[in-house]
Formats: sequence, structure tokens, C-alpha cells
Amino acid sequence: MKSWTEEKLGAEAREALKRGIKRVASPVKITMGAKGRNVVYVEYAHAKPTNDGVSIARRIYPKDPYERIGADLIKEAAERTLEEAGDGTTCTVVVSEALVDEGEKFIAEGKSPMELRSELEAAKDEVVAALEDLAVDVKGHKDILNVAKVSVEDDEMAEIVTEAVEKAGKYGVVIVEEGSGYTIEKEEVKGYFWNRGYVSPYMITNEKDNTAVLEECPVIVTDRYMNLNKDLMQTLNELKMAGNTKALVIVDRCEGELLQSLIVNKVKGIFTTIVVSKPGTLEELEDIAAVTGAMAITKDKGIKLITAGHCGFAKKVVVEENKITIITDESPKIDARVKDLDEMLAKAKKDGKESETESLITRRAKLSDGIVMLRVGAKTEGERKYKKDKMDDAVAACKAAIEEGIVAGGGDALSTIASQLDQKTDGAKVMVRALRIPHEQILSNAGIKYDGNSYNVKTGKVVKDMIKEGIIDPAKVLRCAVENAVSFAGNFLTLEAVIADFQEEIEQQ
Repeated sequence: MKSWTEEKLGAEAREALKRGIKRVASPVKITMGAKGRNVVYVEYAHAKPTNDGVSIARRIYPKDPYERIGADLIKEAAERTLEEAGDGTTCTVVVSEALVDEGEKFIAEGKSPMELRSELEAAKDEVVAALEDLAVDVKGHKDILNVAKVSVEDDEMAEIVTEAVEKAGKYGVVIVEEGSGYTIEKEEVKGYFWNRGYVSPYMITNEKDNTAVLEECPVIVTDRYMNLNKDLMQTLNELKMAGNTKALVIVDRCEGELLQSLIVNKVKGIFTTIVVSKPGTLEELEDIAAVTGAMAITKDKGIKLITAGHCGFAKKVVVEENKITIITDESPKIDARVKDLDEMLAKAKKDGKESETESLITRRAKLSDGIVMLRVGAKTEGERKYKKDKMDDAVAACKAAIEEGIVAGGGDALSTIASQLDQKTDGAKVMVRALRIPHEQILSNAGIKYDGNSYNVKTGKVVKDMIKEGIIDPAKVLRCAVENAVSFAGNFLTLEAVIADFQEEIEQQ
């Protein structure tokens, strides 16, 4: 294999990258809105129709190295929105492309790219503040249902998502996975979750959605830093002799020799260990121990060797890049832990310790609020994957709406902010134009010509109040989309060179 690099400078560099950006944006933006179209691609030998923006973007891998870099840049912005808000990836792509297109016009006229970037950042802050002012708190079932309807575009599925989100509660979790039947099944389970992730991507077991999943596995809970084989391998060998082939290990950090050994054992199929980062406090670590029935091996307990007897058990573990969910059976230890937290909470309230009270309320809610599993079935593999993606988006959108409120949907909120934004700088002018594009794109996908009015694209009728009509978006989703689009555009517009890698197969003589 022969490899080398090539470089492009200035406008030529940006133009080469833009071709990759367009390769991603063109098929993604046609999916936007209630009348957006679908895109189909092949995954694991199955055709998968979808209108999920980030799923489509992930499948685009241009042959040209320069285009590939451009595609990767805009995909990264969409992925960041997905991580932060769980939805809004298509909006991120659409606004990102518009910011680049409009920003380049000013640079071509002699505008300083660094100055334009600074002005875009300032305009972004104004947009975020305006979104906060526009946001209305979610008042109940109807508001959550309307959010779900916009995402999932099916009344029955929206009702199922809404019920699941409400049942899980503010601190609960809704997990959507593919089922084996023809219907959507809902199951309430016990468990715990926290916002951390796997210590290495080599621990991923499901490459389709970049998750690490274990079922029926022992759980080791500790606050130790581990980097040598002697720190853990003896314990895992003990578990293996007892008939286990997998385990979840919760630690402070895992590095070096031990991490390499665990990855090798997983790759060879000897023993699958998913190592994750512990939560932020020892108190939460004890909560996890109560949920799983484990003993938390912490520094203050003076335990030198971790044995199989210290392990707990989980029915299922789902580890994402930034979230860990453990599903367990009912346990008397959970009830006892909740009772202890109630006593601590009463004392904290009596003593007027507000920060401690808030922390205890959150911890108690995680233990008492449920985890709801939604298993999505359908008659064909393609339909099952399509529905699963839609319900994933709907769950995330509902959660985001509960967190930061709702605004007018259909691109209307961003368009309204655009009309109110003071165009005192070139960056603000670029922002105004970009904010109008999602609304125009949604109308275009529905075959409606933009005329300044708000529409229900399903009926084609003009709407005076989008929120009353039930056409709404979570404010958090739009905020994250704008923030990440500006971050992407700022980086792109200040690029002056791009270096691409080329490879060529050498013919064997």
C-alpha cells in the first residue's frame, strides 16, 4: 500500500470541503418536516428506509479524501447535537450548511474570517437567549404527546412514547430496542443510570448504534484505579470458573496492561468485560451497589482483594458513549436504600441544606423512578428499524421538552427569532439568513412556497399559533442545533488549508 498527502489552500481548500458537506446535507435535508421524504441504504445486507438525519449522514463516506473531511466535519456537528439533546440532527445539518454558504459570501467580499467567527458567536448567544425567552414549560400529557407526534409522525406510536416517558418520570429512563414480534411491547423494570460511558470504544458490542450491551452478568462496583492485570484478572478468572463469560466493571479509571488484556480477551471471545467510569460521588456508587446487590469496594473499607462474593448482578446493561443503564430485578436492598435516603432527605431539609437536599432528591428519584423498555416490532426488518429510529428520536425530544420547555415547531421559532435579531454585524446577517432555512426547507419538502406565513404542512393551511395547533419543538433541541452549527461554521470559515491522505494499492509482481 502506497500512501501520501496532498494539500489545498484558501478558497480551493474550502471549496473541496464544501463538496463533502453538500454530499451529506443534500440527502439529509429532504427528510425535514412532517412531509419530508425517506432515504434508503443497505446495512448488514438489509435495506433500511429512514428519515433520521444522523443515520443517513453516518452512511455517507465519499471516495474523494477532501470531500470525506468535509463530510466528517458536518457529521461531527450533528453527532454532538445527538449526544446533547438526542434529536435535532437534521436541523443542525441544515443550519450548518446555510451558515457556511452565507458566511463565504462575506469572506469573498473581504470580510476577515476571524472577525466573522466572533460575530457569529455573539449572534448565537442572542439566539440562545431568545429561545429561552420563547420557551414555554411543558404543562402535561397533551404537550408531551404533541412533541412525540412531531417526532414520530404516528399518533399511536406517539401515545406509547408519551406514556413511557411519563411513567419513567423526570429521572427515569426509556430504552428503545428492536423486538421480535409485530407489535410494540412496553415493560417497566427496575434499575439505575448515570452519565458516564465505556472506557474504550473497543468494548462496543453493537456497532450499529455504538453501544455495549450485556445480559445476565455479574457486576463489580469499586472506586479503584486499575491498570495492572493483578488488579482484576484473578476476580474475572474466578467468575469464569463459576460459568460466567461476561461482566460489568465499574471503576474510577482503567488503563495500561489491564485494559489491553481485557480488550484482547473480548476480541478472542474468551471473556467479555465492559469497563465503565463510576459516578461522581461515593454515595451514588453505594446506590448502584444496592441496585445490583453488590458490595461497593471503596478505599475506606480496607478490602484488598475483590472476589466473586463481592459481585452483584444485572439482568441487562446498556452502555452508550455518555450514559450507562443497569436493569435489575426487584431487590429488598433498593427499598432499604430508598428508606435511608428518605431519612437523610428529611434531615437535610430540616437543617436547611439546599444543595444536599437537591442531590438527595435526584438520587432517590433515580432509585424509585422506573426504567421503561420499549421493544419495537414490525412485519419487516426495514420497517422495524425505521420505527425504532423514530421512537428513539421521539423519546429524546420528549425528555428535552421536559428539561427546557417547548417553542413553536416547523422552523417557526427560529424564523421568528431571525425577524427580531438586530443585524448590526455581518455575523448577525449570516445568522438571520441561516435561521430562516429550516422553515423554508420544511415548506419546500411539503410543496408549499415560502410566503412568510406559518403552515401546518400536513393540511396545507396557514396557522396563526403553532403551539396551540400542537406543532411544537423542544427548545433544548433547537438550542443545541444552533450552538453546534455555529461551532462547525466558525471552524470551517476560518480554515485556510486542508491536508488529505491518499492511498494506492501497489500491484504485486
